[in-house]
Formats: sequence, C-alpha cells, structure tokens
Amino acid sequence: YKCEVCGKTFGLRASLAQHSNVHAETRPYFCEQCGKTFTQQGALRRHQRIHTGEKP
Repeated sequence: YKCEVCGKTFGLRASLAQHSNVHAETRPYFCEQCGKTFTQQGALRRHQRIHTGEKP
C-alpha cells in the first residue's frame, strides 16, 4: 500500500491509514497528564515514560 502524498509504502493497509495522520495533521492520541498530542499510539506510549520514569 502506497501513500499518495509522499510515496512511502506499507505492507498493511492499516499501517497506511495510521501514516495518513501525519499528512492530515490529525493527532488522535493525547497524554492525559500533560495534554501533548501524537499521531501514533506508540509515540504516546514512549512519551508517557517521561511521567512514569519507566525504562524501555
């Protein structure tokens, strides 16, 4: 599956759909502690370690 905006390709349609948030500036994931928003759930999870002190 290929992104029509930037040409990046993905093996899964769901991955392309998630990537599309980058171009649409949609940031559906947000940190409940500080309000920062993210385009991907994984980025939110990484960010939340700032608040918990958890190591990867």
